[in-house]
Order: sequence, then structure tokens, then C-alpha cells
Amino acid sequence: MEEIERSIYPLQLNFLLFPLVEWLNMARAAGQLMKRVLMVPPQHFTVTYAINPWMGGVVDKSKAFTQWNALKKAIEDEGVEVLTLDQDSKLPDMVFVCNSGLVHKDKVYLSRFAHKERSGEQEHYVKWFKANGFKTFGEDYPEKFEGGGDAVFSDPNTLWAGYGARSSKTVYEKVSKLGDFEVVRCELVGDKFYHLDTCFAPLDEKAALWYPPAFSKNTQEEILRRLPQSIAVSDEEAKAFICNAITVRKAVLSPIGVSDKTRSSLADRGFKVVEIDMSEFMKSGGACQCLGAPVPFWMGVRRKIPVLNRMNRPSLGSIAVVATVVITASAVYAVCVYPKLNNEYYKEAQKRERALIHASKEELANGQRMSCEEVDEVPHEENDGEASNEKEPVEKNQYSLEAFPDDEEYIDLTMTRADHIPELTRFSKLNDLTIRSNLLKEINTNLIPLTSLVELDLYENQLGEIVNLESLVNLEKLDLSYNRIREIKGLSTLIKLRELYLVHNKIDEIKGMENLTQIVLLELGDNRIRQIKGIEHMANLKELYLGKNKIDKIEGIDRLTGLKKLSLPANRLTKIENLDVLTDLEELYLSDQGLDSLQGLSNLKKLMIIDIANNCVTSLKELAQLPELTDIWANDNKIASWNEVDTLSKLEQLETVYLERNPIYKDDITAYRRKVILALPKITQLDATQCRSAGRITIADEDIAISMKLLLLLLAASAAADRVLVLVDNMSIRESHSIFFKSITDRGHIVTFKNADEGSLQLIKFGELQYDNLFLFAPSADEFGGTITAAEIARFVDQGGNVLLAGAGSNVGSAVRDVAADNGFEFADQLIDHVNYDSILDDGSHTTVVASSKAQLMEAPLIVGDRSKVGPILYSGGALVASPNNRLRLDVFKASSTAYSHDPSKPMREYPSAVGRQAILVSAVQARNNARLVLTASLHLFSNEFLSATVNKEGDKSVEEYRLIPTPSGNKAFVDSLAKWVLKEVGVLRVKNVEHHKVGEKEPPREYTIMEDVDYKLEVEELKNNKWVPFDGKDVQLEFVRIDPFVRTTLKNKNGVLSARFKLPDVYGVYKFLVDYRRVGYTHLLDIQQVSVRPLWHTQYERFIRSAFPYYASSFSMMASLVVFSIVFLYHKSDPVVAQTKKTN
Repeated sequence: MEEIERSIYPLQLNFLLFPLVEWLNMARAAGQLMKRVLMVPPQHFTVTYAINPWMGGVVDKSKAFTQWNALKKAIEDEGVEVLTLDQDSKLPDMVFVCNSGLVHKDKVYLSRFAHKERSGEQEHYVKWFKANGFKTFGEDYPEKFEGGGDAVFSDPNTLWAGYGARSSKTVYEKVSKLGDFEVVRCELVGDKFYHLDTCFAPLDEKAALWYPPAFSKNTQEEILRRLPQSIAVSDEEAKAFICNAITVRKAVLSPIGVSDKTRSSLADRGFKVVEIDMSEFMKSGGACQCLGAPVPFWMGVRRKIPVLNRMNRPSLGSIAVVATVVITASAVYAVCVYPKLNNEYYKEAQKRERALIHASKEELANGQRMSCEEVDEVPHEENDGEASNEKEPVEKNQYSLEAFPDDEEYIDLTMTRADHIPELTRFSKLNDLTIRSNLLKEINTNLIPLTSLVELDLYENQLGEIVNLESLVNLEKLDLSYNRIREIKGLSTLIKLRELYLVHNKIDEIKGMENLTQIVLLELGDNRIRQIKGIEHMANLKELYLGKNKIDKIEGIDRLTGLKKLSLPANRLTKIENLDVLTDLEELYLSDQGLDSLQGLSNLKKLMIIDIANNCVTSLKELAQLPELTDIWANDNKIASWNEVDTLSKLEQLETVYLERNPIYKDDITAYRRKVILALPKITQLDATQCRSAGRITIADEDIAISMKLLLLLLAASAAADRVLVLVDNMSIRESHSIFFKSITDRGHIVTFKNADEGSLQLIKFGELQYDNLFLFAPSADEFGGTITAAEIARFVDQGGNVLLAGAGSNVGSAVRDVAADNGFEFADQLIDHVNYDSILDDGSHTTVVASSKAQLMEAPLIVGDRSKVGPILYSGGALVASPNNRLRLDVFKASSTAYSHDPSKPMREYPSAVGRQAILVSAVQARNNARLVLTASLHLFSNEFLSATVNKEGDKSVEEYRLIPTPSGNKAFVDSLAKWVLKEVGVLRVKNVEHHKVGEKEPPREYTIMEDVDYKLEVEELKNNKWVPFDGKDVQLEFVRIDPFVRTTLKNKNGVLSARFKLPDVYGVYKFLVDYRRVGYTHLLDIQQVSVRPLWHTQYERFIRSAFPYYASSFSMMASLVVFSIVFLYHKSDPVVAQTKKTN
């Protein structure tokens, strides 16, 4: 009975704690599903020094950004969240964040870099990890260690640890204390593979990508023993950094260069390879793995577990869950723990159990028991055998002042875990005190006696307010950045203060500085300030920093006439105002705002540097009035005209210009750099890249500079005037078709005639198109000259070039036939029509055909014009036969039902190759990249003879009545419409602006919520008469797509602004606003905006759900039952059973 009573309590404990344990397991599982990677954007990435054999070369920053974004997208496509940390401009290798340290659960062992060039990165990583709740180790340890570059987990229990050039072997004795895992040391040999991640990439528990020659012989054997299915890469793959790959689930994100053999081996193990160009980062000796540091699920787990998130605003169900846990724990305590503390029976039972533990095996085998008296004599530990789990407290105030003499003038206690300012009275000459990156929560009174202090640095602590500084009357420099200060106060006596730093605090108002008249530098960036005020009296102020606040208007600085530098980036400004009086201003920073104009800068004649990046500026004309400008940072704006660039040529001192990611950059990326240098030949730096011809232009070069300027003006003036190359069999076509070509030149195009067999012909040179359009008026050419072939013309079209091809009946050369065949057409024989022919122009063979514009032209006004106004068309030539698989073709002009193709000089012995409407006279193709092609088998269609002729159709009354009513041909109107279409003078659409936001708001949210009302606006423009005008289409549709469209609606057009309002679906996920507009004659209009739609927060659901009432009742009834059971169990005592004796009689 005693054993039964003793064993029932563990059973009760397991039964009552089961729901709580299950819930904790669910929470842990939810957290483990999280995968995160920390990355640093390459804002300042370059190669300025060499600390490994791979470092060298000039970095293309634009290309580096593209490659970094491609890697980021590939990681996110695998379901991994990417966190970012801004790069320090002085630390170019900070992008290789994998070297920040080794992260394990909620602990980080920080790196100790082997080279001083990278040592400055540590403070940024320490700050980030601490801010996100990680415990950091290793800051002050002397052993070399370069983090995730040399330490890689193949599974949660195994750490592969590389040592050699960068990390020491002994450091892993301390690293192993981060957690319960095995450390496998790997010796690296040679200097090219200095980090483990350059030659080793774990795939799973049994395999890895590796390069054997990078390891010692013993390490090679150990790797093959532990990872028998490992894949060895070749020398070429190792040099291409293939082992510097990231494995996410079954995807291997690798640099370009994976061999077919390695790819096949990975595929056999179920891995797919995603290759990403990493060429720019390889110039510094890194690739995919180096650019990302894995972050475990512990960070932000509360935000990811829905149950924890719902505790913010508990509902009835949440209260029931919490109450169940609390009452269950109370009942467990009352039933299982409390009786043992206050009941003699249980105390004795514990002694017996303790005696059993200490009894010998022989005694237990014989069933012997120890009495209570004997039990008392049995020695036992004070905590009943339980090991102490208490951790040693982290030591604070890790510094000593004994080494400093009494006359010390400078004391630095940076990163010493100081939690208070020490007693410093004996240092009577102290004038510089630095207590950076510590644990100070207040400024104590120990500073009061230090009246001689000139500089005080309390950067990055936990200070909540400014106190006890009144006595520091000689203070000239005070740094309280990166604290938790909410209000500026206690500075009134510091009248000698010249520099004040309060970056990254929680200040919402500038006040309390009325007496600080000597201030020269004031830094208040990254706070919560909404208005500039309280600094009007600072007449000596030279530098003012207010970036990353909430300021929406420039005001309160009109008295600061001596200001040299004003920094206001990342605020909420929409216009520049109140700067007219700052005539001494030399540097102005206004990036990341909502500025659309630069008006208000005309008086700043001494301005040298201006930063307006990431705004909505469309014109730079105002900057041309500032003669001292040396640096202009105007990237990421809306500058669309080259005339704006040309206005900057007046600035004689201009050296540095940033204009990338403007429309002028996006419209012509390949020629962008060349055009800017032509416009501004004196600049030495363009978009963070040195110009090859750096330096000032001498007087001898002045003529060249003027020529370049004129050339740029010509390019700008002829933005719509494309270059047209006309290839002919002989130059007589230039005269016989002069009316057609004159109409093209009259519309502003530059036409160049060349013989088709000329040896110097080139369509593409150094990757750039030499011409925008190609007219092939050489039907008999069997071979083109120069580099032009059918394949070259196809490449020309792939890069956006347009083609007009004209054949000539049966006499078509093989080169022209190849071009037509590449586009799905074949040339048939001469077209003959015995019914519809011209009785005057025809020679009796009935090959000068008269076509009806209404019946035979397709309904496409943008291509053929208005059919009702086009007269009958004269046609003499062959026919085209189209392949049935050519889905992009448009049959613009077809033959009549009585026509057929045949050589009129030969008897007909077989069925014609094209009969009736099957014979195509003119066809058009618009490629998927919007390049356009027009093909016809008639060169005469464009001739002067047909364009100026009158039509005399056989059987017309006009002929019979001696041509009393002559009918002019419709050829001119028809071929002009064709030329306008193929030259993209008509039918060109573009998206000017896209907006989407919640109804009643103006800015797009970070994410939408299901069933919200959304406004969508799309501004579309159409090119007409060389001008962009609002598009008047009424049939543009918007789709809201996840995998399939959930919403499809027609957009309402109001002066070119197409809009719609609709309700989001009640299904969450990643959606796209999709506009996919395809109409005959128009370019393909495609716009995609990706957004996230989340489910409702717990607090957004209705407060009480009626259908959940039974569950509420069940929960509360269980709690009530448990309370009743506990009371009955504790206080109910059954009557003792009286043993009955048998009668003896």
C-alpha cells in the first residue's frame, strides 16, 4: 500500500502537466521552423587592400549590388528570411558578414580578426547581436577566430572547425563551451584556401562539397570517415569558389562554374543547384556563403509564436488557457508538493527512499530495510543529490584604476562592462574621460568633482536621462549617443560646450540648450524630432545633423547664417524652403525624402556638395546656378531628359556625379556612362567609379570637349530620331523609292543607304546596336557583307531592333529567304490575278494586282491606318506563305480569292503554292520584347511609280468612259502607316507611375490584411507625334494574382490614370498586382507589383466567437472540477475500517 501511495504522485504530476508540456513542445517546434540569414548590403564594398591571394581588381558597385540582390532573392525563394545590417563606409569587407562570429542558439562567440583592416567590424556586430537579445562571448580573448568562415555546423551536434592562417587551434576549446556539440578540428594548408568555407560546404549528415588538397592528410581521412558520401570538386571548381555555397534544404546556392559531374552527383543525392554570379565579390576572396550569417530561431520567437502574440490583448479563450495552466500548477503544488513539506508521513517516506538509495546491493537483494533511526545516520547531500545548476554571474566592472597615475589626463574604460562611473577624485588633471559601450544606467555623482573635464564620452550605454553634469563647466565635447535619453536637460551650465552628440536616442523635441551659445557642432540624428526649433541662438553653429527624424519642414534656422554643413536625410520633407539666408552653406544633405523640385537653392553660391539621392526630382537646372559645386549625388530620382545632364556642364568645379537608377540610366544602360562623360568631360568620378580620363581638360583639349558637347546635344535632340540602315542591291533604289524615304527623313529619322554586300557592314558592335532599324530592300542578295547574316539579324531583333523586309517575286536571294524563314515565312512565286488587275500598268501577265483596302486589309488602324480612307492598293510581286506554328504573325494584307502564285513565264503543271486568301502580301510580327518586323514580297509596293499612280482596274466604268474619274492609289497612305508602326512612331505604351494603398491612405503599407479595401492606380502614356500623352484605352484589366487570379477588374480611365478599388480576398499569401495588356498594334504592357497579404491579427477578430462557447464551457468546467477534486482529496477523510473478529464459540 505504501508503494502504491508513493507511486501515484508522479502519475498525477504527468497527467496534470501533460497539456502544458505539449504546448511548450508546439512552441519549440514553431520556433525551429524559422530560418534566418543576416546580410550586409554592399553600399561601400570595394577592394582597397589585399589580405588574401584573391584580392585585386576594380569593383563595379552597380554589378555588385545586382549580384547581392540575386543572392538575397535566391535565399528568400527558399523560404528563408533575410535580415540586413548597414555597412560602415570605412569597412569595405563588412559585406562578408559570415565572419561576424559563430552563432549557436542564443549565444554568439565573436570573431577576433587576424588582420587589423577588418578589426573595426567587431563593434558593429557586437551592437547588432546585443540589440537582438544574443549573449556575446569572446570580445576580449586573444586567440584568433574568424567566425562562420572557419566554423560550420553540419548538423546540430557537430561543428567542423578549421584552423590555420586565420583561426587558431586552441580557440575551439572556448568555442565548445557555447553548447553541447562535438568539435571536429580541420587543419587547412596553403594560403589560397584560408577559410574553411572556401573549401568545405556541408550538405547533410553524410555528405559535403569539399576540395581535398586544401586539407592536411589526417583531416582528409577524418572527413571521409565521418562524411563518406562527400563530393570532391576539381581544381577549376575550387578556384571558382564552388565550395563557398549555401545549402538551404535541398537547394545548393553556388557561384557560377559547377561542372556537369558535380551537378550530377548532387542531383543523385536529391539536391538542385542554383548558380549565382559572384564575380565582383570574388575579387575580394568571397562568394555566397561569405555574404550570409545564419541566425537561429531564438531571435524574435515571441513574434513568431501565435499563442504568445495573442497575450497582448487576451480574449475569453486566452484567459481560459492561462487560467487552466495556473490552476493546474496550483493543484499540482497542493496535491503533490505541499503535503510533502508539512506531513510527517511523507518526511519519513523520503528518508526511507534515501536509505534505499544508499543501501548496498546485498541488502537490497535480501529485502532488508533500514529503520528511521538508521536513516538519520546515513550521510546525504544537502540538495538531495541534485546537481547545482546555478551559473557563475558575469563579472562586471572589468577594469582597474590603479595603473593610472594621479596626474593622468586621459582615461579610457571602453567595453569594460562598467555599470557605474567609478570614483575619480584623485585624478585632478583629468580632461578626457571615455566610458564607451558599457552598462551605465545613470550618471552618478562621481562626475561632480571632475571640473577640469574637457571631453566626456558616454557613447552606447543605457542612460535614461542627463543628470549630474552641472559642475563640468569646462566641458567642450559631450557624446551621449546610442542611449535611451528622452529629454535634453541639465546642460544649462555647460556654456563652453562646442560639440554635442545625441545620436540614436528617443528625443522628440529640441529644448534645454538656451545657454549653449558656443556650440559649433550639434548631432541629433536618429531620434523622434518633428520640428526644428530651440537652436536660433546658436550663432556659432557650423555643422547641424538632423538625419533620420520626422521633420516635414525646414524652419527655425534662418538665424544660423554661419552654418557650413546641414544634414537632413531620411526625414519627411517635400520641398526646399527657408535656406536663402544660409549663404555660407558648403554641404547640404537631403537624400531619402519626397522632394520633386530643387527650387530654393539659388542663393547658396558657396555650396560645394549636395546630396538629393532617392527623391522624386525631375530637373537639375537649379544646380547650374551654383558655381562652386564639386559633388552632386542625384541617383535614384526621376531624371528622364539628357538636357538636364547637359545643364551641369556649366559647373567648372564639378568632379563627382551620381546619376544611376534614373530613367536616363534605365532607358539605355549600355550607353549611359559614355553619354554622361560626353556631357560632363571634366568629372573624375561617376557613380562611385573613377573615370578613365580623369583630370581637368587643358586648353589644347577644348575643341574636343566642344565637339563632345555638340554630339551629346545632337543625341538629346534626336531622342526620338532613330537610326535607319537601308540595304539595297544598287543605289538606284534610292531614287526610284525617294518619296517613301523622304517621308521617313521628314519625320526626323536618320537614314543611311549602303549596298547589301559592302564589307564594313555591322549591326552590333561591342554589344551596342549601331542602328535602331534595318530596311532590307535588296531582294536578290545571296549573301550580306560584313558581319551581317540571318543569325546576326535575329540577334539584332533580340536586342530591340526593328526590321522591314521587301522581296521581289520569284527573284529572291538565299540571304533574304533565310531571314524570312527565321521568322516563319517562305517566298512563293509571282502573284497573278486575272480578275483584279490594272489595265494600264499591267503588261498582260496580270501581275500588277489591284487590291481592295476594305476587304483585304486587316482591322488594325495603328498598322494600316483608316481602311475607309485608304484607296485601292497596287501590288506587284510574289506572295508569302506563313508557317502555321508562327503565333506572333499578323496577316496585314492578304490576296483576293481569285489570286494565285505562279511564274507567268512557265506553263502551269502543278497546283500553285499559294491560292486565294492563303497568299499573304504583307505580314507583321511583334516579338515578345516588342521589336517589330514587317515582311512583304513586293519591292514595287514602296516605289514612286505606285505611290503616285492612278488605279485603272479592269472592268471599271472609269476605264470604259475614257478615265473620266481617275482613282489615286492608296499605296502612299498604306506604306506610311506601315513605316510608322515598324519604326515605333505609333502604338508604343509605357507605365509612368504605379500606386497602391489602403483606401483613405496615401502610402503603400508594408503588408496588407485580408478583406481590406485597396485603391490601385496605374498611369499609362502613349507615344503620339513624338510626344508622350495620356493613354485613352478603356479595356485595361487588373488582376490580383496568387497562383490564379482572385480578382479581375477593368480599370477606369481618367486622363491616362487607370484606377480601381476592390476588396482583398479572405485568403492570405503573396500576391501580385498584375496588368498584362496585349492589343493588336500596341506594344506589350506588363506591370507587376508584388505584395504580402497577411491574416487577421488575433486582436482583429470578433471579441467572442459564438461557435466557441462549448469549448469555453469545457475549459471552465475542467478547472472547476479540478478545484473540487483537490478540495475533496485534501480535506475528505474516510472512516477507518474496523477489523471484525470472528466468534470463537
